[in-house]
Amino acid sequence: MILLGTDLSFTKAGISLLDTEAKEIRLERIEGKMHKEFPNTWREALDRCKKLTSFIKGLNITHYISEMPFPGGEASCGLYQL
Repeated sequence: MILLGTDLSFTKAGISLLDTEAKEIRLERIEGKMHKEFPNTWREALDRCKKLTSFIKGLNITHYISEMPFPGGEASCGLYQL
C-alpha cells in the first residue's frame, strides 16, 4: 500500500510518501516564490503541480491525505487554489 500526504502552504509544499510493502518513507518539499496575488499564485500552483506529478509518476497510490485550509482564513482562497 502506498500512502501520499501533502501539506500545502505559500512558502513550501510538504510531501510524504509511505510505501508499507517496501517499508520506505520519502519526504520532499517543493519551494517557490508564492505571493498572495492571483496571477502569481496561479503560476506557482501550476509549477508545484508539475513537480508533484514528477514525484509520484509511475506510483500506484492507494490513499491520499491532505491538510485542508481553514475556510475563514485570510489566504484561504489561494490555499484552496493550491
